[in-house]
Amino acid sequence: MKKIGIVTQARMSSSRLRGKVLKKIGHKPLLQYHIDRLSLSRYSANLCVATSTLPQDEPIANWCQLNQLNHFRGSHLDVLDRYHQCALEYELDIIARVTSDCPLIDPYLLDDCIEAFLGHGGDYLGNTTHHVSPPYPSVSSRYPHGSDVEVFTFSSLENACKNAIRSEEREHVTPYIRKNFPITLLDAPQDYSSYNYSVDTLEDFNFINTIIEKLAKQNLFGTYREVIAIIDEINNITPTRKTNVTQPI
Repeated sequence: MKKIGIVTQARMSSSRLRGKVLKKIGHKPLLQYHIDRLSLSRYSANLCVATSTLPQDEPIANWCQLNQLNHFRGSHLDVLDRYHQCALEYELDIIARVTSDCPLIDPYLLDDCIEAFLGHGGDYLGNTTHHVSPPYPSVSSRYPHGSDVEVFTFSSLENACKNAIRSEEREHVTPYIRKNFPITLLDAPQDYSSYNYSVDTLEDFNFINTIIEKLAKQNLFGTYREVIAIIDEINNITPTRKTNVTQPI
């Protein structure tokens, strides 16, 4: 049986909002919201945080140890190698890649991605749009940003790690895979691609805070559909109105 792992990357050195993954909403850091949701996946048995060996990322490693969470420390800039070494360490055959700037990641959608990958075969599946420059193909799907999932084989990851030479290939993990292996998309039932609830700036963080507060008041878990409904509520958009909305962050 193939061993499936969920690997999320995390760092403290985000240029626009330093330390964001441990920045708290209520009494919980963003990373806790992210991990709590990933833990609900049917494939969470091999869940790991991949951070760097930089001293400034020590708090992430300490947080993982405190919470008895698997973690791996690797290259700061060569995130492709970090993923490869992490997959080797935990003997993973299939990697589901997510990122810690998505605190409201939908674990049920994550499971859908993994199961679609397993059912389809191949080497790569993605569920959101990746805007990249030529010669790398864009992966164009219609799920909202903040629900991003990529699933790929260890063999494609190892191939990329051995052969990728461009800086963007090393930093962003999957461009080489998407260029050299067949791409499968998990497409949304309608176009949600203009919604964005990932965290990059302080404005994003404050927006996530508002969403989390509203989810709690309405006693909602926060699937991607529920988060979209909250964003529509914040922007005063009625559910029946068919429109693409870019939330103000």
